[in-house]
Amino acid sequence: MERLTVTGKASAPVSGKRKGNVKVALNSNQVKSLQAGVHADTGGLYLVVRRSGDRVWAFRFTDPEGKRAQMEFARAGDRDSAGGDVLTLSSAREGTRLQGCARASIRATKSGAMADFG
Repeated sequence: MERLTVTGKASAPVSGKRKGNVKVALNSNQVKSLQAGVHADTGGLYLVVRRSGDRVWAFRFTDPEGKRAQMEFARAGDRDSAGGDVLTLSSAREGTRLQGCARASIRATKSGAMADFG
């Protein structure tokens, strides 16, 4: 089963609560109850809720050519599945953190700089 989906455009309207100028991260109750749309979390992680009710995690990024892209990588759920096709909010955040580290490492290698992932 192919889990990864990369789309060329990442231009769907995004909702996300704000506290002043700071965007507030999603919580587990919101993951279960948000209406159809694209909902921002942190670090490039988005929850995509389809009209059918399906909920999937997506990672938005800028590809090497400078275009915005989106990769859907797992369904959202209450528990992680053994196969990795269903992830909780915390596991999805960890996945996007690792993807971000990998992308930074590739950029640093290309530029000859050292990457720090502290």
